[in-house]
Amino acid sequence: MSNHTNAFGSVLSGAINASRKDHRPDDILDSEGFRCCPVCGERKETVMDEADPNIPAFLKGRKLGVPCACARQQEAEREAEKERRRVRDRIAELTERGITDRKYLDCRFENDERPDSDVSVFCRYFVDEWDHMKETGRGVLFYGSVGTGKTFHACCIANELIERRQVPVLVTSFAAIVNLPIEQREWFMGEIARCPLAVIDDLDAERKTEFVTEQVFRAVDARYRAKLPTIFTTNLDITAMKEEPATEFRRIYDRILGMCPVRLPVIGESRRQKNAEDDVKDERARFAAYRAEQRQLPAVQ
Repeated sequence: MSNHTNAFGSVLSGAINASRKDHRPDDILDSEGFRCCPVCGERKETVMDEADPNIPAFLKGRKLGVPCACARQQEAEREAEKERRRVRDRIAELTERGITDRKYLDCRFENDERPDSDVSVFCRYFVDEWDHMKETGRGVLFYGSVGTGKTFHACCIANELIERRQVPVLVTSFAAIVNLPIEQREWFMGEIARCPLAVIDDLDAERKTEFVTEQVFRAVDARYRAKLPTIFTTNLDITAMKEEPATEFRRIYDRILGMCPVRLPVIGESRRQKNAEDDVKDERARFAAYRAEQRQLPAVQ
C-alpha cells in the first residue's frame, strides 16, 4: 500500500473516531439505519464508496461520520470567532507597537468634525487606496498653523489602516526619536526603515542641534531610500521649506518634498483652543449646577 493510501486511510480512520464523539443520545435512526441529527434531520453518517479507487479496501463499505447542518454551522461559527480573535489580537499588537503616544488613539474618522472637507476626504481616499499608495511610495505632508488638526488627520489614517486592514504603522515624532536611549534609538531607526507606513508628527519642533539634525536626516533618508509612503505634519510653510538657506536643513526638506507629492494645507481655528474653551464652558456649567444644589441643602445644625 502506498504512503498516499496509508495517509488517506489514517485521515478517514480519524474521521470515523471523531464522528463517534459527535453521537448524541437523542440521535435518531432513519429507515435505512443511518444516524440523523434530531434538530436539522440531516444524516450524520455515510457509507464509503466501494467503487472509489482512492479509498483503502479496509474502509470500503464502512460507515463514516459526516457533519450535519448543525455541526457545520457550529464549526463555521467557531472558525469565525477564531478569526475575529486573531484580528483583534493583531490589531492590539500593531497598536501597541506602532502608536507610540496614547493621545494618538483618539484620532479617528468618526470623531472628525468636518468630514466633508477636502483634507478629510483625502484621508479616507488614502486608506481606501492604500495598495496604490504603498506601491508608488507616495507620502503626504500636512502643513498649517498650530492646532488646526494636522496630527488628527494623519493619525486617523494610521488608526484606520491598523484596524481595517491590519497594516503595520509607526506613529512618532522626531523629538521622541532623538530623546530615546541610544540602543532604543538604533532599533527605532531600523523600524522606521522597514515599516510599511510611518507617520512623523511635528516636523521642526525638535531642538536645532547638530546631533538632532543628523538623526532627523537619518530617519528621513531611510524612508526616502526605502521608497515607502510617509506622512509628515509640520507648522512650516512650503515656500520656506523650498527656500531654506541652510544646507543641513535643505537636504532634509528636499527629501520630504520629494517623498510627498501630496501637500495639504490644514486651516481653520485651533482645535486645541476650541476644545479648551469647550472644557472651560463645561466646567463652569457643572460648577454652577453644583453651587445651585449646595444652596438648596438644609443648613447644618
